[in-house]
Amino acid sequence: MSTTVVTDPAEARAKFRSGLQVPTPGWAPGYAQANMVIVAREYWLNRTVNPAGGIHSTVEDILKFDNYHLTGKTGTDAAPVLSDASRMAMREEQIRAPNFATAWGLGWWLIDVDGTRTIGHGGGTNGFITRNTLLPDQQTAWAIFTNSAYGESAIQQIQRWLYKHVAGLNDTLPAPVTTPVAELGLFAGEYRNPASRTTVEVVGDGLRLSTWRLQNGGEQAFPPV
Repeated sequence: MSTTVVTDPAEARAKFRSGLQVPTPGWAPGYAQANMVIVAREYWLNRTVNPAGGIHSTVEDILKFDNYHLTGKTGTDAAPVLSDASRMAMREEQIRAPNFATAWGLGWWLIDVDGTRTIGHGGGTNGFITRNTLLPDQQTAWAIFTNSAYGESAIQQIQRWLYKHVAGLNDTLPAPVTTPVAELGLFAGEYRNPASRTTVEVVGDGLRLSTWRLQNGGEQAFPPV
């Protein structure tokens, strides 16, 4: 019985995870921080979430993937996995988003930047945070990989630079929202899920969020925001 992997037509060298350890030979190690900076070796996610990802990849492979979604061409003699209609349907707005994205498509987040619709997705595990962004109108894409559990801080700065200097777009931050202190207390408390806990405190005229990741009976603290 033969097996066809969805990344085969683009000749991408994606590797599918079957174990619980982050591979380090030939890879940049990931870093996390508890009481000290440590090399991250275990995944955050269980194997049950593999359908949502579970793939090791590279910037080169991601850009092959992006080229297909931008042009409909695999870059090889192989036929595409998706029809053009399905590929374009993925970037159509399905529902408005209440968080960092403008809306969600099928597998893509949709974010409007300076009047331009962008599509993308993020990724990551213990010690690694990544982001992939495509600008269909400009036939442009980039992938940003970081080997840090706190890589999102760098990604935001790098992406804002790319928007301005590569795409000519100004990715401005939204204006701060002022909320009466009496109302801020409505958000205070502790929030938990099986993987983490977060405390919300009123500090001055704002809120402070402190988060801990729960794993193997212990906790890993993240810097408060």
